Amino acid sequence: MKKRYGFDLDDVILNFMESFQEFHNENYGTNHELEDYTDFYLENILGCSEEEIVKRVEIFYNSHEHKNANPVKGAVEVLKKLSDKYELIIITAKPEELREQTIAWLDIHLPNIFSDVIFTNHFQGEGKKRNKGDVCLELGIEAFVDDAIHNAESVASVGIPVLLHDTPWNRKFEETEFVKRVQNWE
Repeated sequence: MKKRYGFDLDDVILNFMESFQEFHNENYGTNHELEDYTDFYLENILGCSEEEIVKRVEIFYNSHEHKNANPVKGAVEVLKKLSDKYELIIITAKPEELREQTIAWLDIHLPNIFSDVIFTNHFQGEGKKRNKGDVCLELGIEAFVDDAIHNAESVASVGIPVLLHDTPWNRKFEETEFVKRVQNWE
């Protein structure tokens, strides 16, 4: 049996924030740059309610900009190599309702690389909200890659090592025994 490795999707594989920031600037009259996003919670950066952020992100998820978002630099090449030796699983905070758009994006950029895509419904959605640490434990994940501090801590708390993909919103986080920062896919 192959070892299983887990990956977050947005800002680990799919370049979400850069695409969202461009979409937001164009549609909501802001002029933010990626480095301005120093907090994971967008309402703290964009100055609107959590409900409004959820609406704006939902609109983005169904937009041309999301469909055409680029992969994070280096992700495609490294994941293709890893998939030859290991079973790769995406564990995303996205709601189950975004399965179609998510799979469509993966089919364009990383077809036949992942054995499964798990939606944890963290921010919105009809399904049961699940914690990534519990999901990783249930699936027998050996190591996980994420950009969100709360997810990294959740996975690390069940004894699974985490690579924290460096982003402006997680730079204040200090590495721990189970959470190590990585600068890029290489």
